[in-house]
Amino acid sequence: MHGFAAIPALVVRRRAALDRAALAASITLPLAFAAAALVVDDWRARRFLVAYVAPFFVAFPLWVRTRLARPWGGREMAVDGAVSLLGALRFVGSFLPFSGHTLFFVYSLLTTRPAWYRVLALLLLAGTAYFKLSVWSDPRSFTMGIVLALAFAALHRRVAT
Repeated sequence: MHGFAAIPALVVRRRAALDRAALAASITLPLAFAAAALVVDDWRARRFLVAYVAPFFVAFPLWVRTRLARPWGGREMAVDGAVSLLGALRFVGSFLPFSGHTLFFVYSLLTTRPAWYRVLALLLLAGTAYFKLSVWSDPRSFTMGIVLALAFAALHRRVAT
């Protein structure tokens, strides 16, 4: 096996270690963003780090854990990877016209089975909606995130069968 074809097999072999790393990340990453907020002078930046960024870094590693807990084919992994990559690109720069948070939370809500995770994603989507619609008056990126998430969720369903 070469290239991308080897990734699903690697994930299966390293599942336990990846699961532990994801659990640790779901604790340490939000704490790191909360700590960073302590040294920022601007209250808006603090609010952004604590209430918008840190919760995402609770959810993302927990979502990865849900993926590791079940059989996960290469095509599903590719769709998950595309969504994750697009969300990460949006996080590092606002040059993309959609909300990465909205894309991820809607997609993961629609493609993840455990009820506890779906409740978490729904709550964090509500928080994202508050920021996007009330704080930043940005319905465009919020709506585009939903549309993109629906398309990726449909693709995920298609390749999972």
